[in-house]
Amino acid sequence: MASYLSAIAVLGVPAEVYMFGIHILYFYVSYPIGVVIASYVCLPVFFKSGGCTAYEMLYMAVVLYAPALALSAVTNVSIWTSVISVGAVCMFYCTLGGMKAVLWTDLFQAMLMFIGIFAIVIKGFSDIGFSEVFRIGYEEDRIAVPTLSPSLTERYTVWNLLIQGCIYSLMTFGANQIQIQRLLTLKNISRSRMALYLSIPLNVLFYILACVAGLVIYAHFYKCDPLTASNKPISAADQLFSTVSFVF
Repeated sequence: MASYLSAIAVLGVPAEVYMFGIHILYFYVSYPIGVVIASYVCLPVFFKSGGCTAYEMLYMAVVLYAPALALSAVTNVSIWTSVISVGAVCMFYCTLGGMKAVLWTDLFQAMLMFIGIFAIVIKGFSDIGFSEVFRIGYEEDRIAVPTLSPSLTERYTVWNLLIQGCIYSLMTFGANQIQIQRLLTLKNISRSRMALYLSIPLNVLFYILACVAGLVIYAHFYKCDPLTASNKPISAADQLFSTVSFVF
């Protein structure tokens, strides 16, 4: 679970809720289905092979870019300097500590992300008000149920969310090097499956908090959207979380 979470989720989910509403949360209704399929279809293959897949360079690039974007948003450090710095730190501790260092870092990272998201939510409720956050979200169409439309052009429908949730979790836990590498460090496939199942409620909880954080950010900025403000304080929605963290 810890290795599954990254700055992509911390920055991206609240930004998605800010821009399009809380529909993405319904994505996790079918999420456990993909996890179960991965545990019984994909994991046995990897355990029997005795090896693991090659790193997905594109994914790693995005994972490096996301924390670099956050660092750049709250400091005067350029994006490229941030990317190089984050990459250098990761290479250093991975080289010295190996997989053990990676796993402990994953755990520490997950704890920090939970604390950060939770802090934003609590601070937002304290400053804006619990009911006010949800009132604004509801009135501004950020809290809504996806439609049953069969349209392929709508951003969110019940059908595409259910399909996405299943396929995404299957891909993440059945084909993603980041996950496979960690799961193969366990003694046997039973423990690996148990780790997957235990990750489900924690991942869902994290994304619920991330969606609520998106509502908090929207409630904070809805009368002065930094994306459309004349002085352009930020240039992308992914910078919203970092910006509100700095403001709070």
